[in-house]
Amino acid sequence: MNDPDPIAARDIDNMKALNYFPLLMLLACSADPIPSGHYLITTGQETDTLTMAPAPESFTLSSVDSSTYKTTVISTGDKPIDSIDVGITGSKFFMVTGDDSDGVRRVQATSYAIEASQLAGYTVQLFLGRTDAFCRPPGDLSAGEGNHPPVGIFWGQLLWMAGSGTDNQMASEGYDLVAWNTAAPPSVLTTMTCPRLPCRFQSIANYAGEFGLGIGSDWAKYVDITAETVTDIDPPSGMSSWSEVSGGRSIDAATGASYVVGPTRSDSPSTLVVELATDGKMKPRLLSAPRQQAAAAYINTNSTQGLLVVGGSADGAGAEFLADSATAFVALPYPADPVVGAALLAEPTGSRVWRVGGKLSPTDPTPAPTVVYDLACQAGCTPEALPAYDLVVTNAYGFSFGSTTDATDSDGGVVIDDRRVVIGEQDDGTMVAWRISATAVTPVPIREPRKYSTVSSLPNGFAALIGGTLSDGTPATSLELLAY
Repeated sequence: MNDPDPIAARDIDNMKALNYFPLLMLLACSADPIPSGHYLITTGQETDTLTMAPAPESFTLSSVDSSTYKTTVISTGDKPIDSIDVGITGSKFFMVTGDDSDGVRRVQATSYAIEASQLAGYTVQLFLGRTDAFCRPPGDLSAGEGNHPPVGIFWGQLLWMAGSGTDNQMASEGYDLVAWNTAAPPSVLTTMTCPRLPCRFQSIANYAGEFGLGIGSDWAKYVDITAETVTDIDPPSGMSSWSEVSGGRSIDAATGASYVVGPTRSDSPSTLVVELATDGKMKPRLLSAPRQQAAAAYINTNSTQGLLVVGGSADGAGAEFLADSATAFVALPYPADPVVGAALLAEPTGSRVWRVGGKLSPTDPTPAPTVVYDLACQAGCTPEALPAYDLVVTNAYGFSFGSTTDATDSDGGVVIDDRRVVIGEQDDGTMVAWRISATAVTPVPIREPRKYSTVSSLPNGFAALIGGTLSDGTPATSLELLAY
């Protein structure tokens, strides 16, 4: 995803659509004046967020109006910001940033846009993380939900992790991205049962904040979190079984739609993508060739918007593209690309997309080279090699978080190229990550080495490692977050 909004990389719609305030218990009535609410900055489980070299030396507190997106710098200085007074009126995002002596952003926190009157009299913590190292926020999950747990987000703030049940009962855990702590999921999630074993979702997709689709091996559940209902759901017309996309990654679009991309799964090829459209309908989208462990990403630059699928097949076109306004994929004029397990990174402007990492094919474990696909190419196209950016990684995810307007955010700092991130696995499942700039590939350290984590982009400015197994064999119960 490549986000051109003024406060780049924040999922603005989800961060405004907080419909479930019982998570925070933000309800207060009194005849007496109530003092304004506050955010209290926390570094969670880390003690070196503000001292790790290179340490931040200058700090900025800004607000962004949730209606106009106008940015106002509230304060700057050389002292860390420890709290924020949100006032008594208005709905604003608040952002805390800290830059090093070279002007490179090293720490960052972004709040949700909550009506100030609802925060009146309350103090809510706001997590500050590093941009160059993963950090653990407050609170640990009770179980972690195993390797590669499927993950969804309801109301833009409740992170939902679904694990394997011991019988036909679905296991679930929650984390509140506003209160910054673990939270019991609503009972509609914790009492969910499966029609048959194994009782585990293979894929989860959310859309419109309050709706979710959980896909099992060959069955699916439709969740309305606000109405607190769960129903069995048949595949849409054009699909014979949910098994055609089960295990595929969920990818969100800037339009509000979500996609379950069958060709990204590892266990078998698929030709199908299910679009969860903004009109509430589920629409199958057929690719021209079966693909397995293909790279996929939603591309959102100043010239290109849509879902791109690359590689994963020795037959057919090397890439296929589903534009926002289209009802069918278009095969792009590139030769077949058998590379599996790669990530996609969009350049901040234009139509060029990098394929990074992966292996040459399902039977050839040789690391694949980094190449560029230009979506504007019309005929006889060949990917352009970028040997300086070759990475040894598989089951990779790419995040492209740059602004398309200039080289900095609206409040200064972070060059757009530094907002490209690749996260994935080594051959033994160990998680690895890098930042990709125009001049360098920089490894990003992980606090607790872990294997087989789920990777997700959160709406409040973090890439997340969720679940998996620690090096001692125990479940990974902490989240690890990288500010982007």
